[in-house]
Amino acid sequence: MLIVLYLFISALLCKQFYSGQLYNLDGSPSRYNFGTTGDALVSVFIILTGENWNEIMIQVIQKEDSFSPAPLFIMLMVLGNFMLLNLFLAILLKSISDISNETSDEAGTKEEEAAVADDGNNESVMAKSEKTNKIDGDQSLHSSNSDIEQEFKNIRDQLIKLSGGLALVKKEKENEDEKDEYELQLQEVQDHSHHDHS
Repeated sequence: MLIVLYLFISALLCKQFYSGQLYNLDGSPSRYNFGTTGDALVSVFIILTGENWNEIMIQVIQKEDSFSPAPLFIMLMVLGNFMLLNLFLAILLKSISDISNETSDEAGTKEEEAAVADDGNNESVMAKSEKTNKIDGDQSLHSSNSDIEQEFKNIRDQLIKLSGGLALVKKEKENEDEKDEYELQLQEVQDHSHHDHS
């Protein structure tokens, strides 16, 4: 609505000050003019789009035989493009915001439905969401950390907190024991190969 008002006011200003017939550089009548309100609206719209605005300004300067119209045309261009750009950006940001809100709402709904299907009651869903919200900030994943093992341990600790952790801890303990046995066997093989080479 603001851009339409700006367009209309600008057209009326140009009609008031520069209403005569405009001519091209070769002397033929120009298709741009501010003689009627409709022609003025079309001409100002062309100026706001940035298409041939300087040609229209030159024709008006030649008609007036003065550079006094130049500030008005430059002001029309700058303010009009500024408003159009802000309008476009506002619409774009609103649509991006709406899309991200819809996506987050859909994801939250799907998680809650899955949790309800798994647990069968809403109390466990509430307890899980409270646990998720209570995760310590010092154990969150930071992309600036260079210690990947520490990040994996942080993720593991968060998973243990979220799942209640009993089965996961037991399985992880067994995996760690197997890893320790494998490392011991590897160390023994390396020790034997060092003794054989000596």
